[in-house]
Amino acid sequence: KIERGNSAEQLELAEADVRAGEYSRALERLGEVHEVEGLDPDLRQREERLIDEAARAQFERLADAPVDGLEDLYDSKLPARIRARAGVLAAERMLAEDRRISAYRQIKKIDQDLPGHPERVRAGDVLARSGLSLIRDDGRYNLLFSYRSRGVQAQEYLVLHYPLEPHCAEAYSALSEVYEGDGDFDEAIERCQDLLLYHPSSPYVVAAKARLPYLRLCRLTRDDYDRGELLRARAELAEWIERYPGHELAEWVRDLMHECQARL
Repeated sequence: KIERGNSAEQLELAEADVRAGEYSRALERLGEVHEVEGLDPDLRQREERLIDEAARAQFERLADAPVDGLEDLYDSKLPARIRARAGVLAAERMLAEDRRISAYRQIKKIDQDLPGHPERVRAGDVLARSGLSLIRDDGRYNLLFSYRSRGVQAQEYLVLHYPLEPHCAEAYSALSEVYEGDGDFDEAIERCQDLLLYHPSSPYVVAAKARLPYLRLCRLTRDDYDRGELLRARAELAEWIERYPGHELAEWVRDLMHECQARL
């Protein structure tokens, strides 16, 4: 058992393991030392230095190895920064192997186990790429389950927990399209509005500003049901036409304006 009394000896052994290239054994020993409470400051500093050195070397060694080694590091007793790096690298490897759902679940697990971990930028990128790939996949797995529904879950998780991730605007756009296809125009409009509110400088903004009045028209099944909604759509279309007259969507938006006028 590793405790305060023998921690210095264990650190000596761990240092010898690092010199010998036995990084896995060194990290296992250092993980136990890391759990010891009340360790002398000098020993704690030495432990952290050895952990960083051994982990850096082990990550390089696992660069082309099966993902199991990274998962073992994640499940270890090492500090959160090392575990988070191992977990996110494992998720990246899963995504590279086309295990997109596993990659999404891995990122979610890291967030739950290690809230506020230091690998959030990298984790958000993995989450966005896996979710966008899933949400655009019409296929099924295990005969019953839809990849797209998993993609919706991943993208909803992304925009909620990683609101500053650069892919969030694209995620909002993809979610709006899926909800429109499902006939859920309330959710489609809400995601479109979220895109405009939280990512006003995104390249997806121009199309979203055109889609928003279009979705309002789709939601109104009867012209005499909500004249105010039609007036709102007309104002949004007029503003779009004035601001983006030469855009590739301009003809479609003008057709929407004619439809809106006729319905009014």
